[in-house]
Amino acid sequence: MAKKILVMCGTGVATSTIAIERLKAWLEKENSANKVTLFQSSVANEIGRLDTYDMVVSTTIVPDEKKDKVIDGVPLLSGIGTEETYQRIREERFWTNVEEDRTPFHHVIIKKFIPTSSFICMIKWGFLVW
Repeated sequence: MAKKILVMCGTGVATSTIAIERLKAWLEKENSANKVTLFQSSVANEIGRLDTYDMVVSTTIVPDEKKDKVIDGVPLLSGIGTEETYQRIREERFWTNVEEDRTPFHHVIIKKFIPTSSFICMIKWGFLVW
């Protein structure tokens, strides 16, 4: 079963999109892309549901009581401290005890939630199919 990683920002649209693309590229390089399902949303929509995810990466400020559950995603945007962020993700070992799944990377499903609507897009051969 794939582990769930939430990538969130202030609106769930801009910086989380950049961070999720960089995270996907890193996961592919680490041969772990087939072990996760990536979710994208805003802090406002997800702050009460962080426990439903195996890992949370945020490019914006989160309330102090939630900080211990969230990995800082700003280095994925700036490029400064990226390796430390990836190392923290590795240390979380969120993909241990995951069944080996040979699904090609271009079939990884990204679920994106926007305040006014929800939709699922599938990465298929490098193109977004809505």
